[in-house]
Amino acid sequence: MSEYFRRMLTSSEVKTIPLEVLRDVQKQVRGVGRNVNQIAKLAHISGNVPREALAQLAAEQEKIEEQLERLM
Repeated sequence: MSEYFRRMLTSSEVKTIPLEVLRDVQKQVRGVGRNVNQIAKLAHISGNVPREALAQLAAEQEKIEEQLERLM
């Protein structure tokens, strides 16, 4: 690890990420986690999952991926 950090310090550019962007991504990740838990409970109880729930989960995941792309 120390070799990795030495290389990063000497040959890499350090990028800063605004705190509000990190908080937004964190909020979205938590939301997706809650959705996954709800879907898992529903699937366990009923044996199936509504398409709307999966579509909502996919939309939230896409938002997170967009945020992460902006950070890169």
